[in-house]
Order: sequence, then structure tokens, then C-alpha cells
Amino acid sequence: MDLGWQRKFFKYFINDKKSFFKYFALSFVVGILELFGVALTYPFINRLLSSNGMKQESVILGTLIITAFIVKNIFMIFYNYLQAEFTKNCELDLVKKFNNYFINGDYSAITKIPFAKKGHILSFLIPNAINNYLIRILNLNVNIFIFALIITFLFIKFFTKCNQ
Repeated sequence: MDLGWQRKFFKYFINDKKSFFKYFALSFVVGILELFGVALTYPFINRLLSSNGMKQESVILGTLIITAFIVKNIFMIFYNYLQAEFTKNCELDLVKKFNNYFINGDYSAITKIPFAKKGHILSFLIPNAINNYLIRILNLNVNIFIFALIITFLFIKFFTKCNQ
């Protein structure tokens, strides 16, 4: 499988690879918070079904679940803010590179590119590439971490329960 497109992606879209990988780490934290909320729902439901009425443990567990989801959503707001800043900076960097090429590039090659095509590149293609690829890769990463952590938790939980 040729992975050359990944190198080209990082070369053209991301100058600061460290900040891109910072989002992978933040995605993992979001996955952990999501797992915590999901993991608490199982004992909460078991406790509610096994008891008649609300016990103090059920109220505490329900409060922990609500708190976990609130903390996760606050963290996701912060993550989305950082993601928007990151993608905005990537987009501005690409626009600057293309503008620099259009201004300082080979005159004979640049005059062959119609003005409408230059405007299309700057106003449509670059934002489209950022919105359709970069943001989706970052969001896919979050969902992959959440899915992997929840599936791992479920396998551990139910395989240990089956072996008892």
C-alpha cells in the first residue's frame, strides 16, 4: 500500500506536525472521558434494576455519569476551539503560499493561469481541502479512539464476566 499521499498531506497542509499530533493526544483524552461515562452507565442500570427505588449509591452513580458527560462536553468545546484555530492557521498558511507563488513565481507560467482559476484556488479549493480533509481526519481520530476504548472495555468487562 502506497502511503506517499500521507507524506504529501503533511508536507503541504501541516508545517507544525507537533501540533497535529497534539490533537491525537487530545482525542485520546476525549475517548477516555467518553469511556468513563459509558462505563459508569452499566453499574448504574444494574443498580436501578436490582433495587426497588432510589438508593444513595444510585444517586451518586447517576451524578458521576452526568458529571462525566458534562466534563467531556466542556473538553470537546475546548478541543473544537483548538481545532478551529489549527485549521484556520493551516488555511491561512496555504493561502499565503499560493499568493506568494502567484506573485513571485515564474511570470510566463503564472500568466497562463486564468484569473478566475486563481480566485477559485484561493477562495474554494483551499477551504474545501481544509474542511473536507483536515477537519474530518481530526474528527475521525476522535471517533476511532472512542470506539476502540469502548470496544476494549466491553470485551474486558464481558469476557471476565463469562470466565467467572
